[in-house]
Amino acid sequence: MDIATRDRSENRAWHLRLDKAQTPQAVLDVAKEFLALFAVAEMAQVPEGSRPGLIDNPAQIAHYAVRLANASLIQGDKAGNGLHRLSAFFTKAALRIFEIDGRLDTQCDVDAVRL
Repeated sequence: MDIATRDRSENRAWHLRLDKAQTPQAVLDVAKEFLALFAVAEMAQVPEGSRPGLIDNPAQIAHYAVRLANASLIQGDKAGNGLHRLSAFFTKAALRIFEIDGRLDTQCDVDAVRL
């Protein structure tokens, strides 16, 4: 299995774990585990000011999702796989918390998005 295939498989597994989380605390627990297992070499690809620190509150997940997405946009083509993986994970985690809390409507209103 090549590295890209392995990364996609690992990402899917983490995203499935987020989907199964039933509380914001459960999402936080998954995020803590994800960070604990995140490769040092990949974390080095993330700008220092955007790297998640100690996370002890589910509200911090949305904060880091925005910071990481912003760093990814700023770096553009120069952004490494580590930054992309971390940004995608935290975005998914933040969306899952919003969904659990009822702040995210998972049903798309077609009329609302028509141009």
